[in-house]
Amino acid sequence: MYKLLIILYVVCYTCYIFYSREPDYFDGETTVATIKVNLKTNEAQAIFVLKDSTYSINANYPLRSVNDLEKVQVIYKPNHPETAVLYRFWGYWFKWDELLVTSVVLLALFYLSVSITNNPSPESLKEQQNYVETPQRKYS
Repeated sequence: MYKLLIILYVVCYTCYIFYSREPDYFDGETTVATIKVNLKTNEAQAIFVLKDSTYSINANYPLRSVNDLEKVQVIYKPNHPETAVLYRFWGYWFKWDELLVTSVVLLALFYLSVSITNNPSPESLKEQQNYVETPQRKYS
């Protein structure tokens, strides 16, 4: 049962990932950006150029590190390049807040279902004890 639960979680989360990312993976375009790190505030900015316009986006994300002058991929909407994000595995495809919330909900629902099935109500227990299985007719 645990294997089925994990497989179901992975399949559902994978389907959710492909259709919830902004900018959209299927319609977005990628380009190369350069990381600039402000030494005073330790904030990283990804700077990229499109059609003679320079765009700057925040490159900070928990549990992800970038170095100064590093070349990275960014994904953006062609109509709104200012909404670009770093195209990385951690931060674009997998986000810590989504993983945390979905894992907590999954574990809470699993615990709830196990506790309900292992501790039935007295009425349900009495009904199960009084149940007499009648043989089914072969042909109706």
